[in-house]
Amino acid sequence: MKYAKRKTGYPDGLKQAVMLVMCVLISLFPAFFFAGCPNPLSPPAEPVAGANTLMVQIGGESPASRTALPSDAPVSATYNIRVIRRSGATAIDLGQLTNVTAGAGPYLVPLTDVPQAGDIVGVVGRDGGGVKNAEGISTLPPGYSAGTSVSITLYPTSEGTGNVDLSVNFPAFTSGEEITAAEVSLYQSLADYQSGNFYDSTRYRKDSSYGAGTDFAVGSPKTIPINHPGIPSGNYVVQIDFLRKHIRVSRLVQTIIVRDGLTTNSWDGGGNTLDWGTDKFASSNAEPNDITIDGTSIKSGGSLPDAFSKYKPINSLPLPPPSVSLTISPEAGQNITVSLNGGTPTSGGSHILNMQMNQSNSIVITVTASDGVTRQTYTVSYTYHHQTVWYVAGSGGNDSNNGTSPTTALATVGAALTKIKTEYNCGAGWPGGSSTPVAARIKMSSASGNIAEAVSIQETANLYDTLPPILLTGTGTGVTTITPSSGRPLTINKAAVILGDGLTLTGGTASEGGGVKVESGGSFIMNGGSIHANNGGNNGGGVYVTGSGSSFTMNGGAITDNTVPHSNQTNGGGGVAVKNSGSFILNGGTISGNKTTNSHQGVGGGVYVTGSSFIMNGGNIDHNEAENNANGGGGVAVASSGSFTMNGGAIGGNNKGQHGGGVYIDAGTFTLVNGTISGNTATDNDKSGGVFVYNSGDFFMKGGTVSGNIGNGVVMRENGSTEMEGGSVSGNTGSGVRIGVETVSGGSFTLAGGTISGNTENGVYFSNNGSSFTMKDGAVISQDNDVWLAGGKKIEIMAPLTGTPPAARITPETYLAGTPVLSGGYVLLNHMKFTVTQQSSGMNWTIDFNGNLQQQP
Repeated sequence: MKYAKRKTGYPDGLKQAVMLVMCVLISLFPAFFFAGCPNPLSPPAEPVAGANTLMVQIGGESPASRTALPSDAPVSATYNIRVIRRSGATAIDLGQLTNVTAGAGPYLVPLTDVPQAGDIVGVVGRDGGGVKNAEGISTLPPGYSAGTSVSITLYPTSEGTGNVDLSVNFPAFTSGEEITAAEVSLYQSLADYQSGNFYDSTRYRKDSSYGAGTDFAVGSPKTIPINHPGIPSGNYVVQIDFLRKHIRVSRLVQTIIVRDGLTTNSWDGGGNTLDWGTDKFASSNAEPNDITIDGTSIKSGGSLPDAFSKYKPINSLPLPPPSVSLTISPEAGQNITVSLNGGTPTSGGSHILNMQMNQSNSIVITVTASDGVTRQTYTVSYTYHHQTVWYVAGSGGNDSNNGTSPTTALATVGAALTKIKTEYNCGAGWPGGSSTPVAARIKMSSASGNIAEAVSIQETANLYDTLPPILLTGTGTGVTTITPSSGRPLTINKAAVILGDGLTLTGGTASEGGGVKVESGGSFIMNGGSIHANNGGNNGGGVYVTGSGSSFTMNGGAITDNTVPHSNQTNGGGGVAVKNSGSFILNGGTISGNKTTNSHQGVGGGVYVTGSSFIMNGGNIDHNEAENNANGGGGVAVASSGSFTMNGGAIGGNNKGQHGGGVYIDAGTFTLVNGTISGNTATDNDKSGGVFVYNSGDFFMKGGTVSGNIGNGVVMRENGSTEMEGGSVSGNTGSGVRIGVETVSGGSFTLAGGTISGNTENGVYFSNNGSSFTMKDGAVISQDNDVWLAGGKKIEIMAPLTGTPPAARITPETYLAGTPVLSGGYVLLNHMKFTVTQQSSGMNWTIDFNGNLQQQP
């Protein structure tokens, strides 16, 4: 399997710094810096150390355990050393040594002046044929004094490309011990290898049953090719991991040197093929013959079912009695230990395990292979408890019944709660003596399909003081609705409630929380069911969460077509509103078709969070609407120190008349780690179909996508701030990123990574009202999108740009030679990474080393 290739070769952007500084110097003096061929003149007489000399020590990277080289690569080398001083736009040659023999040193360079801080020292190494194969550069640091030596590390030059044509043989082995997969990773430098940042990765496997990849070569021994045509020259590290059933049993690490125009085809032991023998592989079978629990086989016949592998611990067995018998049949040489609920592990093949009641019990089985190193861990989860079910049938029930069956159903949920308090006797602990609360289930049904009760579930003092968690579900014979004659369907105060399948909460009306209100540290978990067509007045048409410790977790189900008609800047949330230090976690399910309908200031058609936290790990927030002429957030609105973190899921198809069709941030914080914000709509002149950042709000984009929105992808206004270090902003119908507008103060945008491409107007639109735009690190804006700069605006370069150039194409509002378009301390090293949108006049516009526009014929 091929993965994305990383093009930078040296750690911390060294390659780019070396190349750019050398290019600047070469451009100033065409024949000045490191001539293409060795200097035919003899080196001067050896100088005597003094004030006008500089001692240079040359070093290099250390190789790995073995080296592969081009079979015809020259191995000898000479060095050229040159010292330069910058004076304004002029470079002054202070002195040089040429054709210095490899292996000697340190080298004493005679200079025409005393060396000082800021002077640039460059070294180029050439092979026996005069071809440059290594280079390094250093700047004398502040406080440098004459007589102090300078040390320069050489790195392989990236000029040109070479090929790799090598292979590795390994034994076929016998059945059960054969290699089932091998993963080959190529790193472009030793630093990349140490950080795990690979250039290319390829997977080989025994056959298609071991996942994606290419099958091993037929025959014995097996062969893995290492073929890479046309890759940049340099020193690479190759790593091959050999696997048996997903367990690594051997690792090979080598250095590969690639040179321009040559093919690396010989290991240093000689020949194209390296034999990786049987002595490199340990015996690693960590699968016992059988595992049974109370006579139920969870492993037999030498294989494990998918539902019980080391990757998927799962509760897949029947409920056990309070104690269970565990039997394991080891293979020869295996060592087995078993622990229960984190207790002290015991060894051997037979165990009696005493379960804890009314809680999840974790059995951990560890098998160590005969090599004493390879281990495999199996985990089984058991839950043992007695769970009583109470039935409620509305008008078809009677509160005098016991409620333990559909035929003896109660009429109200309130009556069921009274019986649960008696049954659970919470003051004396949960049934069976466990301290872990186990949910009591209330199943609801009625002949009409509707229960006309405003359900209130609350504790008198603390969570679980008198009630366990309450699980509300339908009976499974059709959907039951809770539609109160007045008020909301469900209120949760200090208590814990779980909503399951077969139940819809609908028709509620309240000033806050039309469907559900969670307050005073209450907990609401939605695993299924529906909250539909409720009216929240000011906050939370579907669900309203308020107060420290109050929480809502949505794992499934749907919140649809709920409304908040009276929203303003401090109210909103057609689907969900979270305020006053509450919390909301969305793991799954759908929030769709909800609205805030105030004619002027509605916010958060789907979700509104203020002074609270919202974490989205999955699920969908789609086709919600904030119907108004100000503020925004068709999908999500974050305000007043609220925080929103998106780790997954999708926000799409939402609509906002003015700002933030997808997400609206007003003095809050939004962090996008993963997931998609796509297909949302906004229509104002500074419209943001994707994300709108306003009023000192902050947007941190670490991954995910903002794409295909109607309007700009991301907009900052009135001190809104965005920092982008990953993800993509693409395919939006306006600009990808817009910083401010013409009549309103702007915001700030820092670009350190990620992708901006394919947007209809600009990649970045940078207005002239108090805005700032900073680029650093891996910042790159695709050439199919430009950066539009209003008059007087400059891109600030705050750190070396390590991405593959060009970093951006600039379109200035006014073309005038000498106009600054770049600023900051790293313009000199990075200005050549920018291009300029050309005019039709035929003149060539570029950017000089001071960051100003310059015109060339």
